[in-house]
Amino acid sequence: MKYSIYFTLFAVLGYAFAIRTYYLNQRCGTTLNFPYYSLDAIRLKLTSTINYSPNKDCYMTVNTTSLKQFMLYFKSIAIGSTTSCTRDWLEVFDGPNVRSRYVDGLLNRQCGFSISSQVFKTSGNALTLSFHSGSSIQYSVFDMVITSYHTGYCYSDEHACDNGRCISDKLMCNGYNPCGDYSDCPLAGGVIAGIVVGCFFFCVFATVFIIICRRRRHRYHRGPTHVQVVANTTPGYGTPGQGYNQPVPQQYGAVPYPQGQQPSTYQ
Repeated sequence: MKYSIYFTLFAVLGYAFAIRTYYLNQRCGTTLNFPYYSLDAIRLKLTSTINYSPNKDCYMTVNTTSLKQFMLYFKSIAIGSTTSCTRDWLEVFDGPNVRSRYVDGLLNRQCGFSISSQVFKTSGNALTLSFHSGSSIQYSVFDMVITSYHTGYCYSDEHACDNGRCISDKLMCNGYNPCGDYSDCPLAGGVIAGIVVGCFFFCVFATVFIIICRRRRHRYHRGPTHVQVVANTTPGYGTPGQGYNQPVPQQYGAVPYPQGQQPSTYQ
């Protein structure tokens, strides 16, 4: 149990490095095979920057093993300047080429600045994405996550999701919802809540401690100032440890006054 919590904590904190990112414009006309590259999930973006070539059609196919399927969702999308999809657009096909039918729920062209956050899935083991750019350069980007899975019996190196899907246990708690129903990391919620509560109480304690220290320091500076007298231990200047010798009454004789200047005595 203890090691599971530690694993969950570090996985959540480092989720940004859990899956590889690919760029569609760099893989135009290619096929990405998940088993060959030992991939179970990828993050796919249009470009690594906001620049891309006009008048271009770029497609990419993703394959997995015959017994698996793909599920995908968009983290963000901003394609073209209109929702009519006449300049720039993205198409998501449920199959190995652009002649396949669209993925269920992503019918026709996709463009605009918003899209459903639901998780979509393919019917088979292939997925094809096609992007078209118009004659003028427009601001277009998208960011999506693609994960392979299968249903039925989950093997020892797989995680059984609550929705009946099986995913690689390497994808657990990676922060990208690989199950599609957020059941990949059952401990993450409790761990995160514990961290948040602990940080809250730590901040409260630190704030109270700082206030108390400042008040004590302020009270100390406003109090009476004590000057320490340092004894002079130099030979010939008094007894060591007692500072300078002070005159003792009658120690010295009366001071003689010049004649005619003796102090008068008042009755």
